[in-house]
Amino acid sequence: MSDDWEAYTEALDTVIDAGLRLPETEAEIHDAHEQFDVLCGKAFADEPCFDRRELAFQEWFVVGRPTATGATPFELVSERNIADSTEARIRQSVRRLCPGELLVGQVKKLKDNQLHANPVGPGDRLSLRVGSTVGIERGSIVVGRTYLFDDRLHLSAAAEFISPEHSKLFVKEAKFRGLLDRGADVMWQAAMRFRLFRERYASARADELIERWGVSLAEAGI
Repeated sequence: MSDDWEAYTEALDTVIDAGLRLPETEAEIHDAHEQFDVLCGKAFADEPCFDRRELAFQEWFVVGRPTATGATPFELVSERNIADSTEARIRQSVRRLCPGELLVGQVKKLKDNQLHANPVGPGDRLSLRVGSTVGIERGSIVVGRTYLFDDRLHLSAAAEFISPEHSKLFVKEAKFRGLLDRGADVMWQAAMRFRLFRERYASARADELIERWGVSLAEAGI
C-alpha cells in the first residue's frame, strides 16, 4: 500500500469523524440512517456486509447528504476549519481533499494500484488510485464515490464491487429499467441494492435475484 493511499485514507477518515461529531449533525444521524436504508437497502448486523455498509453510510452522511442547515457535514467542517480551526490535522485534511462524483463503472484495466473504469451510462473513463488491486477483477462493477486528493483522483475505501459474473446481468437490467439516464445518485442506489441482494441471496437463480431486486427498487420508488 502506497504512502499516498495511506495519507488519503487518513485525511478522509479524519474529515468523516469530524463531520459525525458536529453538533449540527448528531441529532440527524438516526433519521439519516433510516433514509440510507430506504435508498440503498438495509443490512442486518449478522450479515458479512454490515460493517462495510456502515462505512458507506458514514461517508454518504458526511459527504453526500445536506443537513438541516443546507450544507453537508463535510462542507460545514471545511468552512469552520479552514476559517478558524485550531485542529491542524482536520484543517490540513479538508484542504487536501475534494469530494467527487458517485461512480458506478465497469473495471477495464488494473495496474500499479490504479483502476480504470468506464461509467455505466454517460461519462468518460476514469483512472483512480486504489489501496490495492488484489481481489478486484477486470469486468467487475465498481460502486463508490471518487475524491480528488493532492490533485489525483482516488476511489473511496468504502466502495463495493459487483463481480464480473453478475455485472452483465446488472447492466442489462439497469438499461431495461431506464436507470442509466436517471443520474448518478439513482444508479448508485440501485447498484448498492443489487450488491446487497447478490450477497444475501447468493444461492438464488438469476431470475429470482432480479425479481427480489426489482421489488425492492419499486418499494424505494426507484
